[in-house]
Amino acid sequence: MFSPARRALGILSLNLATGFILATAGCGGESAKQAIDRQIKENPQLKSANVAQFAGQVTIDGQPPSQEVRLFVILNDPQHLDENAHLRAPRLCAVCEDDGKFAFSTLDKGDGAPVGKYVVTFVELHRPTAVKSSGGRMRQGTGSRHFLGPDELKNLYNDPDKNQKEERFNLNLEPPGKADYVFDLAVAGKETAAPGPNAVTTIMTPR
Repeated sequence: MFSPARRALGILSLNLATGFILATAGCGGESAKQAIDRQIKENPQLKSANVAQFAGQVTIDGQPPSQEVRLFVILNDPQHLDENAHLRAPRLCAVCEDDGKFAFSTLDKGDGAPVGKYVVTFVELHRPTAVKSSGGRMRQGTGSRHFLGPDELKNLYNDPDKNQKEERFNLNLEPPGKADYVFDLAVAGKETAAPGPNAVTTIMTPR
């Protein structure tokens, strides 16, 4: 069902999709263009990846997300809902900006995600905490950033098994896609749920 798109996303999104390669380019001395060029050189089939735009905005009870946390939008293969729970980072994922806007990227910034059917999930995690080194300098650690729970969305939207049962979270992504998706997530007044076995509760990203 997913084979062409799934092959493309499995190759390119080794580190939280190219969206995170683009977002973190320069931290490790490699520019966004260099990162993408390297991925395509190593995997020539990416040149023919069939993508569609998937971008928009996520709000929490009608408001943008808190700047104290990071809100992630995750695409899950409906035939393999357990996949992302066993990875350090989801295969297809975008981080929201401070106003809740998001855009998935594959070969170019904002060009979208591989076409196909997905279950959309969301998780709002705490930013990595800086720690002091022996020399007294503040540092984030080496090589990666680890976003941790508790999920500030109360585990209400990070479970693909649960979201699959709601029509608004079932995405049939076809070209050309859209840039005006809107997801308003109701959290206020709701009880915190126990995370399901396939829920994403932590995310580790490249620095």
